[in-house]
Amino acid sequence: MLFLITGKGGASKSLNTVAAMVRSNSGDRPNYYTNVKLFMLDYDVASSFSGWFYGFYLYNLKDKRGKAKLLKIMKRIHNDEELVTLADVPWLESYYEAHDPLDTWLFWVFKLYSKTQLKVVKEFIENMPSDYLTFEQLKQFNLHFTHFEDARKWYELPKTSVIFIDECQHFFPPRQTGSSVPKHIAEFSTHRHRGYDIHLVTQDRMFLDNNVRKLANRHIHYHNPFGGKRVTRYTHSEQFDSTNYFDLQKTEKSFIKRPSNFYGSYFSAELHTHKFKMPKMAFVGVALVAFLIFTCYLLYGTLFKERGTVEGEVATSDTSKASKTSIAVQKITYKDSLVPSEQAALVSFVSTLTTDVYIDGSIATYDVYGAVKYDYSFSNKVTEDIFSPSAVGFTVKQFGSCLVKLTLYDYTTFVTCDPFYRIEPVSDDSANNGDFFVSD
Repeated sequence: MLFLITGKGGASKSLNTVAAMVRSNSGDRPNYYTNVKLFMLDYDVASSFSGWFYGFYLYNLKDKRGKAKLLKIMKRIHNDEELVTLADVPWLESYYEAHDPLDTWLFWVFKLYSKTQLKVVKEFIENMPSDYLTFEQLKQFNLHFTHFEDARKWYELPKTSVIFIDECQHFFPPRQTGSSVPKHIAEFSTHRHRGYDIHLVTQDRMFLDNNVRKLANRHIHYHNPFGGKRVTRYTHSEQFDSTNYFDLQKTEKSFIKRPSNFYGSYFSAELHTHKFKMPKMAFVGVALVAFLIFTCYLLYGTLFKERGTVEGEVATSDTSKASKTSIAVQKITYKDSLVPSEQAALVSFVSTLTTDVYIDGSIATYDVYGAVKYDYSFSNKVTEDIFSPSAVGFTVKQFGSCLVKLTLYDYTTFVTCDPFYRIEPVSDDSANNGDFFVSD
């Protein structure tokens, strides 16, 4: 099967490809790679000084001051596109000579492979005396990767090999129209006959020879424009244009995390230099949201300040006119710890309190939006005593100037203005004196 993996710099295309190959390794096929620096699953790399330095010593170094000094040296060397060698840090020679390359290699094997993949090899190691354990004895499990030098001779590798070629555009670039097809390109058309699985990684499909592109069984494109921890992955059974909207609609899209446990498994300048970058429009969006919140805050404060002032003025002017205590219409929450039997007794008691109680006055106030709010006064018609619902614990709900609902637990009653009016007899003398125009 021929896999075409694309993505711009920093999209983690190589990282995800390595992770996919390791996770799918069933241990029954040989693994080969080229054009990848310091791949720690290669035993020869783990045995080298650079492999030990990057993959073991530096990775496990806890001394922050010592590490900071080494990073300064490394920065200078990396700027020349080189790797640290023993000549750069000769004081580490004794540490390097004392290390066992197998320990470094096994460190990465146990870090990258799953417990299921390691089950058999772990049993083998546990039963083998440590003094006799060698890499040659572990090669049978095919957990290692072997480097091959010439990518153009990939077809000479053993049958059923799994092959990884990074930055493949350097080896299979586009050819002129009508030019002869070289052998290393023509062999791709029959790669399945020998059971190869080939992973070709490049930044763009158009950087690759047209014949190879057409033979791709699966195209995987990674997109990560801002260098975040999550990456968008597009997958299709044939090549597609990653810049074409309609091509992308045909693909299978997923949002994945970078396989961070594979950091350090090989050397990549992208992993060290491509940091998360907030897009400029994101800054604009954040500023716009902050501005809207601030504006709403000011508007809210202004409106409700005016509302409070209007209601306060109305309440002050109307209070002097009211002859009895008024009850503000609001939801009064009555909280207690009464058991059900006590609640029933209380309900029975308060039901007698509302007998002969009527609304004997109400004051309407209006807010800036025109919504009406009533303040009521209640009294007992027989005793003329003022009645206060809040003192009992009633929830008061207004329905108009002359109708409210009082609720307490399961007890509900309605109170209105007194609908009964008795006409007092009027004498002729009082009528002549104009008593009809005397107000209370």
